[in-house]
Amino acid sequence: MSTLYFPLISSEWPHLKPPTTC
Repeated sequence: MSTLYFPLISSEWPHLKPPTTC
């Protein structure tokens, strides 16, 4: 799930880091 969420966050908020812990 995090793998699919990772690119989503990167595209939405590039300045913010994706929650790898969740």
